[in-house]
Amino acid sequence: MKKIAIPIIFFNPPKNPIKIGNVKIISAKFEDISKEYIEAPIKCGPGGDMVELQKRRFGKDPLVKESVWANIIIDRTDIHFTCYQSLFDLVTNHWNYEINRNDKLRKPRLDYNYTWDPPSYNFNKIILKKIKNGLDLIEAKTNNGKKFQIALQRWYSSYNREDYLDTVIDCCSSLESLFSIENELRLRTSLLVYSILKENKKVSAQKIYTMYEIRNKFVHGSKIPLVNKQEALDLIKIVANVLLEIIITKKIPDQNFDLIDSVLK
Repeated sequence: MKKIAIPIIFFNPPKNPIKIGNVKIISAKFEDISKEYIEAPIKCGPGGDMVELQKRRFGKDPLVKESVWANIIIDRTDIHFTCYQSLFDLVTNHWNYEINRNDKLRKPRLDYNYTWDPPSYNFNKIILKKIKNGLDLIEAKTNNGKKFQIALQRWYSSYNREDYLDTVIDCCSSLESLFSIENELRLRTSLLVYSILKENKKVSAQKIYTMYEIRNKFVHGSKIPLVNKQEALDLIKIVANVLLEIIITKKIPDQNFDLIDSVLK
């Protein structure tokens, strides 16, 4: 059994601990959590300056009272901790911050006083419901549970990459692990994305179709395509929206070929 703490900062944390599956959400300070947990935190910023963040934020910002930690007790070796981390990044939209933070850390800089100062989020019933649904999907002892785990892991990798071309490959892998399509991958994946999303359906499907063009050029060795940050961000967001829709409906879509055929017509 292994204990891990994931730091998420909410300006209105829950007053009492919330237990969901293998996850316990509590309000605590970094120094208190670090005494108990083997890995605390997974992400603590450059130089491990979570303690400095604690001193800087709490007491100065009247909205921020405590840091909220998703304390995870992992007793299933088949579930990787990044599944849980990516779930919390997803439902809070924290992945946006992580991309910008990683981008700064990749660039050579002369200023060594760079500090990790993440945003705080609103803890509410909607986020809690998404966390519950997501955990049910992650911890389901089924093939769909494993598919969702892989999808989250690949998506997690996509916004922690140094090379945006790797981001494209990760986004492809995330969707493929969900849909398990055997042929006409590019077309069918694009159409399934179109069918799942509630907003920006057409634009998203077109971008996924283009994503596979980039992937195919790279995989088949015709040439190394260039991918800029905005293109990578767009793809990460589309995959995030697909994962969120799956969490909201609490269902991984089947290969609905009738639906695909109806779209094609």
